[in-house]
Amino acid sequence: MANYGPPFYRMSDGQICRNLLGSPLHQTMYRYAQSQPNLEGPQANFWLSELQTDFSQQDGYQVGAEFNASRNPGREGSYHRTDRVVWRIDEEHLTLTAETILEAKAPANMNYHDHIKQARRDAEEIVRTHQYQRLHVVTTRATGFHAWLYTKHTDKLQSLFPTELQGVHLDASEVQASEEWYRFIFSVKTRPNMLEIHPSQVLRSQAGDTTAGPSSYANQATAPQPSWPKSTMEEYGEPSQLEPTTQSPMEIEEPETSQKDLRQSRAQAEASASTMDLESDWVDVTDNISRRRHRVGRDELVFTNRHGNIVVTTEEQWNRQKDFGRHARVWKKTRYYVTKLP
Repeated sequence: MANYGPPFYRMSDGQICRNLLGSPLHQTMYRYAQSQPNLEGPQANFWLSELQTDFSQQDGYQVGAEFNASRNPGREGSYHRTDRVVWRIDEEHLTLTAETILEAKAPANMNYHDHIKQARRDAEEIVRTHQYQRLHVVTTRATGFHAWLYTKHTDKLQSLFPTELQGVHLDASEVQASEEWYRFIFSVKTRPNMLEIHPSQVLRSQAGDTTAGPSSYANQATAPQPSWPKSTMEEYGEPSQLEPTTQSPMEIEEPETSQKDLRQSRAQAEASASTMDLESDWVDVTDNISRRRHRVGRDELVFTNRHGNIVVTTEEQWNRQKDFGRHARVWKKTRYYVTKLP
């Protein structure tokens, strides 16, 4: 296996810097990025893992994916987007400030000068749109990087690398790359954007029961932590340890049915069948139908059906049916009939 060096380096000025490839995570991401030399995604994800290591949520940062250079793309600006962004979180006002953007390019897809020109263009639009003073920029080509600083009202990117490294993208495997990365991180954290917070930028909590109040735990370290259920191989057993089943593949185990259950099912079936037969019989309601006369509106014909329920109908709902007599009528779409309406 390749030797990527110790986890940390001591720089020439005595400072200690992190080795960009000092952990198995970064080594794995690095090897994967190098195996895809013409794809920007794996390369951007490698540098994303480096950004996430140095800009943690505990320190008030959040690393995000694509970031639009304009607030309203197409209306008040371009559709340009950066590959990655590092946000600084203002916990007091609940606002986000972009501190760093990353522009990743595979060398085969864009030449060096066009790459830097695109990075400067996006940085300028972001600073102008969001009224920043400055913005740090990282351009990456494959597994190499270069750090820059864009300042408001300027027309170029200022390199954060020493003079002898101008125009060079240092590969992460080089010791000097780890040193320059350390200096870049130091610059971002010591030169943040200081914004004048406008009231419209503040996310105000609404008073009421839904407002999230302060935690009842003064020391968050002592607050109870959520527990997650753990499923282990001891619970389920290794696949090779499972006992072979004696049941044939097509055999289905039927649930046991008692004689009482069988009798109940049979009785229910017979009752249902008799009900169907009853519903299929014609019912003469001549003797229990009456007419309710109304001065305004139609008269109502009221009768009691086979289930003992009172049914209110109108004369128009009874159709002539000569099979039961000269004046017979049938309540439409049913099997209720009268030999003569009242």
